[in-house]
Amino acid sequence: MKVLSLTNTPLDPALGSGKTVLAWSQGLRDLGHEVDVLPPESFYRPWPGDKGKRIKMRIDARKLAGRILEGAYDLVEFYGAEFGLLIDKLSRINRVSRPLLVAHTNGLE
Repeated sequence: MKVLSLTNTPLDPALGSGKTVLAWSQGLRDLGHEVDVLPPESFYRPWPGDKGKRIKMRIDARKLAGRILEGAYDLVEFYGAEFGLLIDKLSRINRVSRPLLVAHTNGLE
């Protein structure tokens, strides 16, 4: 299975959500799956100041739709609320030509 994990937090192996995403992804790789992980710095353009960061991240994430479809992923995992616009865009595509979409919160699940 080919999996893409998108996260709204830095991939720090020693801290919270980043640690969880990395460990989960490695576990899937250990089982033989192909897993790509995209941290926010791979799609989010830093803006001056923190004002409006969440909405700006949502807009930048929405631009990933084409990249996701070209990647021919079987499953895309979203970690964080900033991916709502992207999930909405992808969910409107015919199920045959899009991956399974899974959204997680960055907290206790």
